[in-house]
Amino acid sequence: MAVSADGVLSLTDYFEPKGYIALDQGDQDLGSGGIALLNSSVFSGEGVAQIGVVVGKSGIIYIVNANNLGGYKEGLNQSDAVLQTLQLPSGVWGGCGAYNHEVHPLL
Repeated sequence: MAVSADGVLSLTDYFEPKGYIALDQGDQDLGSGGIALLNSSVFSGEGVAQIGVVVGKSGIIYIVNANNLGGYKEGLNQSDAVLQTLQLPSGVWGGCGAYNHEVHPLL
């Protein structure tokens, strides 16, 4: 979303899974946890400045380019235009997060 000088919101980018109708009908849609933006100094990809992660009740994790979320069926052969998907064994009813673990030198 973008906010204009007069306070009006406008849509600038979005992501909708290609199978959203079936996901919604089976109550397997994306959850309300929203997108997690990963720390770009730790998580990076070739040609991608900012990575985002979103997961839903289907258990599919969508790893997206946060500066180009992918829209709807904008990938190859009308697939999802995401960086990667991962399938968990069960759904998620919450949000994603990331932890930038500390690196400790060997003693």
